[in-house]
Amino acid sequence: MSENKPVAVLNRKEVEKRTTLARTTIYRKIKANTFPKQIQVSDNRVGWPESEIDRYLANPMGYTPQTANT
Repeated sequence: MSENKPVAVLNRKEVEKRTTLARTTIYRKIKANTFPKQIQVSDNRVGWPESEIDRYLANPMGYTPQTANT
C-alpha cells in the first residue's frame, strides 16, 4: 500500500521572500517555463510546492520543470 506524504506548499509572499524575486518576475518566468508553476490549493488559493522551489533555488539558471519520466 502506497503512503501519501503531505506536500509543503508556499504562498506567493513566501516564494518572493525565499527567491528574492518580484511577483511580476515570478509570473514572467513561469510563462517562460523557467520557474515552477503554482498548484491549486483550494478554490481561491494557489501555492508552490516547497520541493520545487528548493529545486529552483539549487540551480536558478538551469531550472527546468520535472517531467513524468524524471
